[in-house]
Amino acid sequence: MRPWRLSLGQMLLIGTIDRFGSASAADLARALHLTPQAMTTLLRPLEERGVITRAVDPANRRRLALSLSSQGQAMHADICMAAERVDDQLTAALSDAELEQFRILLSKIAQRPSGEPVRKEIIQPPQGAQPAGKARRMKSQTP
Repeated sequence: MRPWRLSLGQMLLIGTIDRFGSASAADLARALHLTPQAMTTLLRPLEERGVITRAVDPANRRRLALSLSSQGQAMHADICMAAERVDDQLTAALSDAELEQFRILLSKIAQRPSGEPVRKEIIQPPQGAQPAGKARRMKSQTP
């Protein structure tokens, strides 16, 4: 993120705009599970830097559609290539079978049946509390 001077949220937003092609700020906020205020905070610097553009949506003239500028498309392509290089380095020691299993496991972890974002209390358990997954693993390792 440093070479592009982007936050993780901005990188996710650029990727989402790339997938959508063009979308309203409200659509992007829903896709990323953000409030409209948080979306505006992410969008403003990207628009000021010329990474994204706003234009009247021809299908609905009351709606502004956001899309990546040519600079934003080039930035997204650079980010994707860098991510592929990192992925290659991180998985270089895995066999093809191990890599396939790793991807299957990551896919299972990433799936959330409800489509809801992970709640803060799940990410940060109360102080002194032991995360359920860790406790479950410790019990299974006890003879």
